[in-house]
Amino acid sequence: MKTFLLIFSVIAIISCSADHYEAKAKIIERRVLDDNSLLIKYSFLAGDKLIIDSVKTKNRVIPHDSLDVSYAVSDPANNTLKFK
Repeated sequence: MKTFLLIFSVIAIISCSADHYEAKAKIIERRVLDDNSLLIKYSFLAGDKLIIDSVKTKNRVIPHDSLDVSYAVSDPANNTLKFK
């Protein structure tokens, strides 16, 4: 039983690589475009670096001023907003 727990623990640690992180992105600006899509400008901290980006999406209700963002450790500018 101890051997199983040890092997399971090692596999769990190895499989949890830190290639991607999640952070809270603060919405800076929301703008409705001419084609009824929504432009969202947001910022978040990746380590000690402030990243500012924007995304164009269909017009939807976003009730909060922040969203979760997932980004690659090697390139935080390559990120994805998570709409809930």
